[in-house]
Amino acid sequence: MKPIFYTVEEGRIGRIKQTDDDTPPGPEWKTAPGDWQGNQGDKLEWFDKDMRRFGNDDKLVELGLRKNNKGRVFNIITRASRIISDYDVDLKEDETKEPPIENETYQKFDRQKNKWIVETAEKDKAKRIERIGEKQAAIDDAERRIQRSMRAKLSHTATEKDDKIFAKINEEIDNLREEKQKLQAED
Repeated sequence: MKPIFYTVEEGRIGRIKQTDDDTPPGPEWKTAPGDWQGNQGDKLEWFDKDMRRFGNDDKLVELGLRKNNKGRVFNIITRASRIISDYDVDLKEDETKEPPIENETYQKFDRQKNKWIVETAEKDKAKRIERIGEKQAAIDDAERRIQRSMRAKLSHTATEKDDKIFAKINEEIDNLREEKQKLQAED
């Protein structure tokens, strides 16, 4: 078997060379063992004193010598995801491996608990604002419906039916306004 030589650059395996000669190509070259499993870029700490690798990447992760953040990670601010497909990739400050809660608009990431939590105050506020909008839409609809009866009253052509419709819709508008004011007062 032809001998394998390697260089060390900044604590990692640098260049690798296999030659017919047992003499290293230069003074910075070191001789690798016959069953060497080193690759360019490997850290020296992944090898024992005889330069035999401790094992495959998963074994190095198990020994704490490599990081395995492979998979989908999520931004804790935007909830956008990205895929990490390599070993030794650090998560950014604003990333987590914990997936966000599905179909939940009002959530934030709690760093102490390392999980996503529902922002109930924001969610309740949004629901209340939505209900206020629904009440206003109902008021607008009722005011549109009352116009015919109101015109008939103003032109003195209103029938008894017009008066009943006017009174009923007017009461509906008053009740809706009162409900809307109660919702707005909850701020």
